[in-house]
Parts: sequence; C-alpha cells; structure tokens
Amino acid sequence: MVRCCWLVVLAACKFSAGTGSGPGDGSIDVMPLVDAAPPDAPDPNCFGSGAFYVCVQAVPSASVRLMGAYSTTTCAAPGAPAMIGNTPVCAIVGGVLELQAGDVFGIGGDKPLVLIAVDDILINGTFDVSSGVGDTGPGANATECNSTGIAGVGNVNGGGGGAGGSFGSRGGNGGSGAGGSGGLATAAVMAPVTILRGGCPGGAGGAGTIVTPASVGPGGGAVYLVARDKIEVRGIINASGAGGSATVQGKNGGYGAGSGGMIV
Repeated sequence: MVRCCWLVVLAACKFSAGTGSGPGDGSIDVMPLVDAAPPDAPDPNCFGSGAFYVCVQAVPSASVRLMGAYSTTTCAAPGAPAMIGNTPVCAIVGGVLELQAGDVFGIGGDKPLVLIAVDDILINGTFDVSSGVGDTGPGANATECNSTGIAGVGNVNGGGGGAGGSFGSRGGNGGSGAGGSGGLATAAVMAPVTILRGGCPGGAGGAGTIVTPASVGPGGGAVYLVARDKIEVRGIINASGAGGSATVQGKNGGYGAGSGGMIV
C-alpha cells in the first residue's frame, strides 16, 4: 500500500488551499514544529522560523516558473545549496514561484527541496515529490530512518511479506505466506518535528525456495514551502511513498511499501 505524507505546515503570512487532493491513500497529520526564535535582527536573506529557519546566499527577485523534471542532487539553477540546521537542502528562491495549471514539476534527488518566495508561492499544477520503485523523491530514505519496515520470515512453503515503512503513522504489517510470517511495522516517529527529511522504506519479503531479486518501496520525498506574503495551493502536492515489488518465482514474500514523506 502506498502511504501519503506525514506533515503539513506551510510558512507564510497568508495561506489558502483549493480543493485539490493527492493520490496517496494515507491521512495527513498536522504536527507541531519545535519553537525556537530566529535572531533578534532579521536577516533579509533568511526565511522561516524555529527548526526550519533557513538562510541563502542570494535572494533574487525574478519570478520562477516551476515545471519539468528537477534533481536536488545536482541542485542546478535556479536552485542553490543551503542548510537547515545540519541538514543539506536544495533551495529554489525567487520573487514569485509558480506552478501553472496543467504543468507537472517532478523532483527527485538526495536532498530535501526548499521553495523560498520573497512574495508568493502559487501551486496550480501537480507538484510531485513522491517516490516510485527505483525513483526516489527528494531526501527520501533519510539516514535518520529508524522506522524501516521489518522483513518477512523466509520459508520454503512461502515467505512472509515485508512490513511497510513508518513515519508520521505506523506502517502496515506484512502478510503471512504459506509458511513464513509477515514482518511487523515499527513505531511511528513522534513529534515534535526537528529535521526536514523524507520517508522511510518498507521491509524485504521473506525468501522462499529461490531467492529472486525485488525491491522495497522507498519513502516519499520532503519539501518545505516558505513565502513572505502568500502560499496558495489549488493543485496537488504529492509526497507519497512507493509500493514494494513482488518476485515472480520461488515463493518469496512481497516487499513492503515506503512511508509517505514530509510537506512543511
């Protein structure tokens, strides 16, 4: 089962949401952020607050149209590397950041994505930080993951399925095979939230008579949206994790799905 994202905390002076909804099937929990005051003298190159206070080297005023495919690993222009606490991120900064209706902005890579607007962030199309098998969203499968699904138990009569990854909510347990029991999901990550990070992967299926390759589902990616004026979402933001793959022979258990990611 593909799980939806954990957290929604959008930082702006004004926020409005339309009726769009993502394709994930999990619920979205609104969790508190850690309260930490920014410096006394506001820096014009810094945005956000608390654990998600971020500073960038330059603040261009030009508008940016978001569309196409983008990788936070290379973090090419209009993006630039930045830090949130000890977490490396890729930040796209502009006056107005806009994803137009009908457009798709698909993001992958090894670092979370941060959108920073001097004025507005306008999401009217499909903003996709989700993961697929072999294609992870930005910052997915984070090194902080201690909630990866547990593998199913192997058995020659049929291995058990791997558990789903956990993050803001507990993943599902793996199903039992003809002989092997399913893996158990680990506990959900507890609030307060202190790190911008993606979701956690599922567990491996238990081996049957022949070990054949398959893949666990990766967790969803992570994105942080911050604007000095307004964030308006009338499209879709998708941070779902991916389903695990099944083996085609050898009575192996199916592999668990990844958890949803994070939207801040």
